[in-house]
Amino acid sequence: MIHDAYLVRMAMRLSKTYEALKAAEEIAGFENRLISIDNRLSCLEAQFSMLQWMVGITMAATLAVLWRVFAA
Repeated sequence: MIHDAYLVRMAMRLSKTYEALKAAEEIAGFENRLISIDNRLSCLEAQFSMLQWMVGITMAATLAVLWRVFAA
């Protein structure tokens, strides 16, 4: 009788431990996905910054050419 109660308590502890392990794995999966999204966003941010510089330089060169053409 005492042995059966002990087995039931152990089974409940193992069940709770397993549930906690599954929850921790799920949280780790979410964290990995967030890190992946953050890395991709930082890459896009760097590309966007470079594109802004490229557009700015192109606009400056175009304005310089137009200035030379119409100012003469």
